[in-house]
Amino acid sequence: MIGRLIFSTVACLLFWTVQAQADAPEQSAVTGEVRDRGHHDKVGATLWMETAEYDACARQAYLVATIMLDRALKDPTWTASTEQAEAGPGHETRPPAIILDVDETVLHNASYQAQLMRVGKEFDRESWNSWCRSLSSHAIVGARRFCIEAMDLGVTPFYLTNRRDEVRTSTLENLRRQGFPLPDNGVTLITNCGVTKTQRRAEIAEKYRILMLLGDNMADFTQASRSRPEDRVMAARQYATWWGTRWIILPNPVYGDWENSLYGFDVNLTNPQVHEVRFKSLKP
Repeated sequence: MIGRLIFSTVACLLFWTVQAQADAPEQSAVTGEVRDRGHHDKVGATLWMETAEYDACARQAYLVATIMLDRALKDPTWTASTEQAEAGPGHETRPPAIILDVDETVLHNASYQAQLMRVGKEFDRESWNSWCRSLSSHAIVGARRFCIEAMDLGVTPFYLTNRRDEVRTSTLENLRRQGFPLPDNGVTLITNCGVTKTQRRAEIAEKYRILMLLGDNMADFTQASRSRPEDRVMAARQYATWWGTRWIILPNPVYGDWENSLYGFDVNLTNPQVHEVRFKSLKP
């Protein structure tokens, strides 16, 4: 039964890998301006994040997570932390915890992406912080129930996000309004203070036995996320037995290191250069 569930989840999560968008510029129905293909690349992906298929993927991911959490609690040697696995025995008696990314893992932000595209803009810090302060992100299906059930089982949920500390208060309130458990008055929400997610996970692992990691980006699981596409694939395969058991990934075809790795993480590329790299990255 578990095997079939995991297979279904993996098949669903592979959906984004076959997304392809139109090449030619089109007229904007909203602003009347001609938008380049950079915006079109994300229209289909953003629309997909609001579909029945995405909803089903999220439900499957959290159903598998619930099943595997029960297994993890019954095995005192179980860990989802690479640091703990490499260190060997010693973490077994620590209190159990799970670590979840926030955006596109527990909170859904497709509406923010839609707002940007409707006015022909790209991501920027000012608009993102404004979105965070609006408290408009809603819970991804299955996420709230999973976190509540984990708390009921004595497992502490940590929310590890790259949102900056300047929007921490707003993020806490957004999570509260969406019904997520926040033990100890929200100290388990860990924002971006200039330290990588790998380092922050390691700090949590010093005090807790990490049962599961949940996210939408390789960086939510391993530091190998910021590398070449082929190296990212190899890094993922090194932990083949952890996906769907200790590590649960949700689909995000809109943004992430999967896209940035195509450009060598060069944020200074022009749109024509970005388009050229994308086409050259296709494997017919």
